Amino acid sequence: MEYLLKTSAITIIFYIIYKLFLQRETFFKTNRWFLISGCLTAFLIPLIIIPVYIEYTPVVLPNVSYNNAIINEVQETPFNILDYLPYVYFTGLVIFSTRFLLQLFSLKSVIAKDKSKKEESYKLIETTQDTQPFSFFNWIVYNPNHFTEKELEHVLKHEKAHVSQGHSIDILVTQITSIILWFNPFIWLYNKAIKQNLEYLADQTVIDQTSNKKEYQYTLLKTKLHSHQMALSNTFYNSLIKKRIVMLHKSKSKQSHLLKYALVIPALAFFLMSFNTQEVYVNTQDKERISTKDTSILFTKDITDQQLEKIKVNLKNNQNIDFTFSNLIRNSNGEIISLKAHFNDARGATTWNAPNNNAPLEPFLFYKTKDVIGVKPVDSSETELFAVRDTTADPKPNQWKTEFKVKKSFDSVPPPLYYLDGKEISSEKIKEISPESIERVNVLKGKAAIEKYGDKGKNGVVEITSKKEASPWKVTTGVNKNVIAATKDTIYVHETPNVLKDLNHSFENEPVYILDGKIINTKQAQSLNTFEIESISVTKQGNDLIEKYGDKAKNGVVTIKSKSKNSKQPYVKVVGPLQDSIKTHQIEFKGGDPIFILDGKEISEEELKKIKLEEIESVDVLKGENATKKYGERGENGVIEITLKK
Repeated sequence: MEYLLKTSAITIIFYIIYKLFLQRETFFKTNRWFLISGCLTAFLIPLIIIPVYIEYTPVVLPNVSYNNAIINEVQETPFNILDYLPYVYFTGLVIFSTRFLLQLFSLKSVIAKDKSKKEESYKLIETTQDTQPFSFFNWIVYNPNHFTEKELEHVLKHEKAHVSQGHSIDILVTQITSIILWFNPFIWLYNKAIKQNLEYLADQTVIDQTSNKKEYQYTLLKTKLHSHQMALSNTFYNSLIKKRIVMLHKSKSKQSHLLKYALVIPALAFFLMSFNTQEVYVNTQDKERISTKDTSILFTKDITDQQLEKIKVNLKNNQNIDFTFSNLIRNSNGEIISLKAHFNDARGATTWNAPNNNAPLEPFLFYKTKDVIGVKPVDSSETELFAVRDTTADPKPNQWKTEFKVKKSFDSVPPPLYYLDGKEISSEKIKEISPESIERVNVLKGKAAIEKYGDKGKNGVVEITSKKEASPWKVTTGVNKNVIAATKDTIYVHETPNVLKDLNHSFENEPVYILDGKIINTKQAQSLNTFEIESISVTKQGNDLIEKYGDKAKNGVVTIKSKSKNSKQPYVKVVGPLQDSIKTHQIEFKGGDPIFILDGKEISEEELKKIKLEEIESVDVLKGENATKKYGERGENGVIEITLKK
């Protein structure tokens, strides 16, 4: 639907420019191509996407872990009228397509009814039907009894102009465009403007071929026939006779007015930049790794052997720089205390030699510019540890790797703003945050940061959301609003409180409990499952209660109605902690066993128990209408969909 809306918007742009600036000009041929190109351009422009590159730096504290298995509760979606718009559109498409086919059939029946005679490349059809003269491709249909010999000459010249200039193609193109964009009121006005301009063009052709302009105008003014015109044809008569005559008397437009056609260019450019852009986020770390102009790599005491080997390969493949290292010695903590790093390429060679003095390696920076490569010491306060998305091989959203980056190398870079759970914090406080307490990190840069935080966000903003320890609920489920969430070790469910326990406190003495017409004791009432209760009514006074239920009823009566078997909805409850298999966090359903779907295929409970937790990508729970809509009656007790990691 978005594509169709954009297409409609472009036709409106062409139509408005034509109506405001071009329809009074005598550039009929140019107007023809302007309008027909508007139809074609409308379908092509929305396909052009202009990328807007936005640099960002993914910043998280090291060792942030994410859950491998995520349980999502599928909710029943509320009614939304927008969901039915595609059905409305396709209904209109069918109606207008049928109308178009009927018009074609009607046109064919008129052409085929009478015999034709060939005159040059034209097929002339004389008819006795009370119809207006019209042409369709090389057929020209007319009733000779309606005209004098001179008038008929003008009529045929007009229709031959339509045929020779291929105006029927324009009619078909605009008709098809009108069918596709039937919901756009401007497309019908656009259709009318094209037909009007084609009449101007045919009239101008006839005037250029005749010596008596007045006779042709008299033919136009002749009393209108009582018949109807053919919808898909070029007809001699129409409701624009006055405008056609005015155009015949209009002086030719100045050539300088051709510049008006250029007005569509900035309008289309504005449309493209406003609605056809796509933000492409460029990872600044990735950009630095593959840059062919400038590169900088930070070496610290904590860099691993694997990272050194990877740097060696990347420098060779991406920068054509030979990197070798030797004399690598680490202390008992795994910190580098000795390293000799040598870099060599066409610009020259440079070496950093840190001999063993039993002290951790001081950070140093290797850099490459257009003209030179070199190494330089870097203060440890100028470095920061980052975790960035691993882009080496088909990364998933939660794959991260640790990487070092220089906060300031040659020039000082202003620090970004830091926000923790919506509150601004200092860069010093950020170091005190435990990685295990972080739920997610979002980085805003450039326009996105300024729009949300104003000028103070010009240097970027790091938004940190911490895990909710007290109430880790994420998804609301069921009519009773119980909620479910998963942490690393346990599934939690917040059960709806038993209202009967709370209700009992409002009585001075114990009331009588009636369940579906039968008396039950207080303990039985308070043990009832809240999910199975349809309604509860309380009556605290009344002699009729004492007569019916005895003296105990003077304290009040609580009447409970349970749900019918068919109305009981499944619900989720905790079984145990997440450990080695899905069996330990099996989801139970009230009313019967659910079915289990593994990667689109139904499996048994025994097969389910064999699945290991680390193999699971996600678990979706479907209940009620969502389950039966997708799986039929088999899903009436609920469905658990399990997706394994690829």
